Amino acid sequence: MPFLKSSIILNGGQLKEDNNTISFLTPQDWTRTLGVRDSYEGLMLDRQYRGEDADQRILGVGHPVVDLAINWADRIDDRVATLPKSILTEPLLIYRISDRVTTRSGVVSSVIVGVRMPEDNAGMTLLRDWELLMYLNKISESRGVRRAAVSESPDDINVLEGSLVRALTFVETQLSSLSLPFEVPDISSLAILWPAGESS
Repeated sequence: MPFLKSSIILNGGQLKEDNNTISFLTPQDWTRTLGVRDSYEGLMLDRQYRGEDADQRILGVGHPVVDLAINWADRIDDRVATLPKSILTEPLLIYRISDRVTTRSGVVSSVIVGVRMPEDNAGMTLLRDWELLMYLNKISESRGVRRAAVSESPDDINVLEGSLVRALTFVETQLSSLSLPFEVPDISSLAILWPAGESS
């Protein structure tokens, strides 16, 4: 839900919440897609809902609005964003792990992990995909998060680059604990959230 709400707002839509449902004016660019309405009311992400109008009210992958939000996020080229230190106390580095051997067939083609890195680089924490999602949701709902189009540059890009390398090495050491079905795991940087001054 935090992802969907942010996607709608950042694309110019207007949204309100009521009793675990959302209603919104659809971003104008999205209404040009066939099957997308100008507005929606009382939508939810609860697949346990059994009302007669469930097929109209439940959001999920396959719903045109959710698919448009995912496609929009997938096109974002930026890889680094800063957040106030009051919200993000330590860097969060996110990596995608996939298999270099592409001839194998399997359900899992890649996984996403995060690394929380304290200032002293000691005691780094690996977040599995579901842990990372919960942590990102918590950050996005923090009081004082502003949905600005541009974030400040990190204070010291050299420190950021060094942290990126150290976190990558840490992920490599944790591969065995993940029990991935990959013959030759390939780790690539996906995104970085970096603490910055309170004005971010």
